[in-house]
Amino acid sequence: LFPYTTLFRSARQASASPAVRQAFVMFRPHPGNTAPWMQVDLGEQGAIIFPAAYSGMPLSAEEIRTFRYSLATSTAVVGINTTAMIEAAIFKKPVFTVRDAAFDHSQTQTLHFGHLAGEQGNTATAQTLPEHFAQLDRAFASVDSGAAAERFVERFVRPLGLGTSATDHLCDVIASIASRSTPFPAAAMGAFSPESRASRTKGGQS
Repeated sequence: LFPYTTLFRSARQASASPAVRQAFVMFRPHPGNTAPWMQVDLGEQGAIIFPAAYSGMPLSAEEIRTFRYSLATSTAVVGINTTAMIEAAIFKKPVFTVRDAAFDHSQTQTLHFGHLAGEQGNTATAQTLPEHFAQLDRAFASVDSGAAAERFVERFVRPLGLGTSATDHLCDVIASIASRSTPFPAAAMGAFSPESRASRTKGGQS
């Protein structure tokens, strides 16, 4: 991802939009991928890498608060394919992504990316960096009502209603399945075996 970040910064500085060029950008490494970002100097005052490291997984309460604050104070959120894009929708923030062949394994080859970037998703998708920055320029020049983000949260995050916890429902379903007197058929359970998973992976499935 870091080489692409260099392209992102170069294209941003070449943008015709003053709002895009002057925007303060925070690059947030994934907790599981901080090594490539260590000792990196972006070389500009308008961009930072934060945090440079994490205490571990799961994140500490303070790290979670800092993450949420960074979303709450953002004008826009940009990601390749990350849960932060979903959490940004909860904060009613506009979300953007750029399609690139280098990220096919994280975008088109995942099932949930279509929910984020599809017609009912919360993510504006660009095919090129110039197109992406044109989207950001329009976002900076207008006030987003958050209506699209709200619809996405209602459909994808809380499909049973905003007042119904999806986690509680999932736990109830798991408990219900576990309490069944009739076990799953052996053929169905075989789909979850290590051998079956390995064969699906080789076949390009996930």
